[in-house]
Amino acid sequence: MATESLSGRGAARPTRALQAALSGRGAARPTRALERALTQPISRPSAQPLIELRGAGVTYPGQRSPALSPVDLAVRHGELVTLTGPSGSGKSTLLSLVGLLLRPTTGSYLLNGLEVTTLGDRDRTALRGRMIGRVFQRPQLLASRSVLDNVMLPVLYAGLRRPQRANAAAAALERVGMAHRTHALARELPAGEQQRVAIARAIAGNPSLLLCDDPTASLDDVAAAQVIRLLVSLHKGSTTVLVATRDQLAAAHSSRSLAVDPGGSGKFAGDFSQ
Repeated sequence: MATESLSGRGAARPTRALQAALSGRGAARPTRALERALTQPISRPSAQPLIELRGAGVTYPGQRSPALSPVDLAVRHGELVTLTGPSGSGKSTLLSLVGLLLRPTTGSYLLNGLEVTTLGDRDRTALRGRMIGRVFQRPQLLASRSVLDNVMLPVLYAGLRRPQRANAAAAALERVGMAHRTHALARELPAGEQQRVAIARAIAGNPSLLLCDDPTASLDDVAAAQVIRLLVSLHKGSTTVLVATRDQLAAAHSSRSLAVDPGGSGKFAGDFSQ
C-alpha cells in the first residue's frame, strides 16, 4: 500500500470491455460473465459459487516442487471459510491465487462465474480493485498519514472524487468501530486498532470478497478476539470472507474450516461445517 498515490494518479486502467462493465457506459460490450462477476453478490443463497478452483495449482519457474499443489475449492456467496495448515502448506499462495495476484500454472479459476485465468493483467488488476479486499498479517499502514487517508487508498480505483472517497472511508471506519480515530495518525494506534483500520481499508470499496492472511498472528488474545468478531460481523452482513489462519478461535467461528493438505493430494484434509 505504501507505493500508492493519494492523488489517484498511476491507478491501473482496465481495458475497454472491463471499463464499460465498471462504469455502465461506452460502446464496448462486456460479456455476460464479466458483467455478473462485477455485480455485488445478493444476500440470498446463490447456486453459483463466488470462488471456484478446478485443479488449480502454482509452481514457480525453476522450482521442482509446487508452491501450491492442485486443489479443488468452491466457496459460496456470503460464506466465512478458514484455511488452516502448517507453515509452507500453501495457505498464503492459495490466497494470492484467489486474490488475482498469482495465476494458476495448472487448472482454472472462476470468480463469480468468470474464468479469470486468461484475463490480461490490466483486467485482472481492475477486477481485483473492484471485487476484492485484502488484509495481511501486519496492517501495512502509512505511519505518517491519518487513519482516514489510509482507508481512502483503495477507493482511488473507483474513480471517486475526494469527498466521495472520504465518505466511503468514514463509513468503513464506522463499521469496524474506529470512527473516533479518524484523524489520528496511524503510528499512534495500538496493534489491534491498526488491524481494524486495515480491515476498514479493505472494505472501503465494498468488495464482494475479503481475503485475510493470518490477521490475528501478531495480536494479543484480546485484540485477536476483537478482529475475529469483526470478521464474523462482516460475514453476517453478506461479505464473503476467506481467512488463512493458525487461530483456532477463528476456525471455530467459521462456516467451514478447511485444512490445507501439504501432501499434494489435491483435496482438503478436513471440511467441518457448523
